[in-house]
Amino acid sequence: MSLSAGSIVRVANLPTGGFNSIINSTGAGSLGSDSNGVPLFTAGSYGSRVITLIASSTDTSNQTVFIYASGSAGIIPIGSAVVTARAGDSTNVPNTDFLNGGNIPGLPIDNTGRQYIPLDPGYVLKASSAVAVTSAKTIWLYTYALNYQAP
Repeated sequence: MSLSAGSIVRVANLPTGGFNSIINSTGAGSLGSDSNGVPLFTAGSYGSRVITLIASSTDTSNQTVFIYASGSAGIIPIGSAVVTARAGDSTNVPNTDFLNGGNIPGLPIDNTGRQYIPLDPGYVLKASSAVAVTSAKTIWLYTYALNYQAP
């Protein structure tokens, strides 16, 4: 949807998001490609702001996960992070936070000092692993986002 000149969108107060998984049957992907990408979140009609992106894993090996956006301009690589073996699945290993300021440098920062991923209208945030996830193991990704609303 288009806005009239001079319009300023506002962030919705009703967040949206959910869980998605990369399982061993998904196969490996590569940065800059849409091969084996798992959809995480679809931006609203005025665009969106992904404010949380965390991963947990039952895999016993570290896994590199690529994050990218797919939309009308094609594939837009955002970055990657290593999901530590058994992240969030073990009392000694915390979840992997993709937006912690160190995993994907260069993202914008909001007024709370946290990174976020801006998405244009209709773009889909996706993830894929650099190598296939170990057999019978799963990497879970959780997104939490805010859709922009018309003024």
